[in-house]
Amino acid sequence: MLKEYLKTALRNLTRSKFHSSINIFGLSIGFAAVILICLYLYGELSYDDFHQNKDDLYRVSIKSWQEGKLEGDGPSFTPPLGPAMLQNIPEVKNFARISTERVAYLAYKKEPLKIEDIHHADPSLLDILNFPLLQGNLKTALVEPYSIVLTEQTAKKLFGNEQAVGKTIRIDNKQDYVVTGVAKDVPQNSTIHFNALISFATLYKDSNLFLDWDGGNQYITFVLLNKNVTAAIVDAKLPGLLWTNINQKIATAGAKLEAYLQPITKLHLYYEENSGSLKNNMKVFSIVAIFILLIACVNFINLTTARASKRAKEVGVRKVLGADRNGLIKQFLLESFLLTFTAFFISIILILLSSPLYEQVFGKAYTLPSSMNFTLIITAVLLFFLVGIGIGIYPAFYLSRFNAIRTLKGILTRQGKPYLRNVLVISQFSISIALIACTLIIFQQQQYIKNKQLGFTKDNIVVLPLVGEKAQTNTDVLKEQLKLLPEVSSISASSDIPHKGFTSNGYKPEGVETYMQIHVVDVDEDFLNTYKIKLLKGRNFSKDRQTDQKGYIINEALVNMLEWNDPLGKKILRNGEHEVIGVVKDFNFATLHDKIEPLLITNQPWHNKFDYLAIQIGASVSTGLSLFFYFGNSSCCIGHIWINYIFCRTTHKRNWHS
Repeated sequence: MLKEYLKTALRNLTRSKFHSSINIFGLSIGFAAVILICLYLYGELSYDDFHQNKDDLYRVSIKSWQEGKLEGDGPSFTPPLGPAMLQNIPEVKNFARISTERVAYLAYKKEPLKIEDIHHADPSLLDILNFPLLQGNLKTALVEPYSIVLTEQTAKKLFGNEQAVGKTIRIDNKQDYVVTGVAKDVPQNSTIHFNALISFATLYKDSNLFLDWDGGNQYITFVLLNKNVTAAIVDAKLPGLLWTNINQKIATAGAKLEAYLQPITKLHLYYEENSGSLKNNMKVFSIVAIFILLIACVNFINLTTARASKRAKEVGVRKVLGADRNGLIKQFLLESFLLTFTAFFISIILILLSSPLYEQVFGKAYTLPSSMNFTLIITAVLLFFLVGIGIGIYPAFYLSRFNAIRTLKGILTRQGKPYLRNVLVISQFSISIALIACTLIIFQQQQYIKNKQLGFTKDNIVVLPLVGEKAQTNTDVLKEQLKLLPEVSSISASSDIPHKGFTSNGYKPEGVETYMQIHVVDVDEDFLNTYKIKLLKGRNFSKDRQTDQKGYIINEALVNMLEWNDPLGKKILRNGEHEVIGVVKDFNFATLHDKIEPLLITNQPWHNKFDYLAIQIGASVSTGLSLFFYFGNSSCCIGHIWINYIFCRTTHKRNWHS
């Protein structure tokens, strides 16, 4: 009987090629869109699931308080925290520290290769966080100073098919490092990303670094707890630990630090900077997926029932020849399942073809499950049957109810009004209009972000990171050479660029009793001119005035917070007394999600090192212009730099290659 149903179903589908094609195409698009959205949701929900100890792994985050007010919350802190927790809290089984990312040039027998996402890390990071090594010893790879572990992709870039372990590479043309391991490439759904790891012991060889409790907040600590130990137990012991080591010292300034544990499996969705917007996006995409599937199903139902006149006589003849209603229902359901299967198969092809578009929309490739598990198979089968039954059940009952005698006489009308069909049509159009409206709103938001006045110019600016001590300390030489190019209109050196926010330090402004955290950026005298930042009061930095090197320029937000009517000449304490020499108009130095906060602009870079050059190119220079800069045997001996200029028009994204 099934064979006869299948033959009839295939004959009906091939007989109505145009109608079948529309139904299959509509379902295919719907399936493809829903599956792509599900892959996106799977990727976001599966972050850090690959860690074997995920249930006992936590990241330590620090809340900073000033006079009872929460000033910040983040995982970056000083290095002693992890060892102190292991020594003083029995519930902590192990710890691993990793520094914030840096960029460096790695060289092996040829031109240096720029590598991003380089971190210093403890040996335990590879073990407790489950980053397996393809080459090298997991326990000892990051023990010795000046040892480095590369990812598989980075090792291939440097050594090709050669064995990497045991070879020596040079970083920033300054220090040699021995490759002690090659790690498997980090999964895409990992909170921690790295291309190379340098042993944490290397940091203690640098006498310029502050690695005690009052050192730099550049290190993230992960802890592995013993089995059956909850985070609350450890959280209760952290106040005493911090009081002994740091809070007792800073309490006189009205400051306090509070540590707590964050489960590693919840970092991505709950504790990252964009977690709130990410969860909202996931909710929106889930609703959109349901709506798209509903539209596809309703479209199939409406098209099938609209062709009732084409199938009516078939139903009449079958009933006259003895077919019962149950048999007709099975026939129509089989046709819907056949269409569903064909559409599902085509949607897989569409998904594979749409991979570049997916990466463009979501900014990353979709994440496929690592293995076919039972839950995944059950979910796929359940989705297939739900759609197949959902699109076939109403047409099957609708068509099988036709009266045989009336349909053979050409009378196709039935008693009553088609309420369900009307509801389906109205629902289909309503959902479509809602999705179109949302699309237009999102487009308008993008246009707003694109055209938002940021308080500084972002067009025609190339950002060149300065890697290596010689480049960072000889920016004057670099600037003089670059200014010889007719395409260059202005150049500025700075410790950071307006992008994701500036660092903050403790300062004591005049009239304030305690030190407070204020954002700061170190710049040269050309910073305001290059970025076209408006100076409202006072003066800019100048090389002709030596006193300006100790002066500060502040923004309107800081003036308003301190309630200074006349800020010029006011004093701010930090390693001495500094005079306010100017006030600039507020500008967005962080993302548009963040409000403009108080800012200090100084003319004294840390250790006389700048990290970036901002090069303003003339508007007449075409997109894609390539500039070749060669600096001869000057005292800085920079060598040559190749810059591929990309016209940057994205509000929060800079494009550069060097």
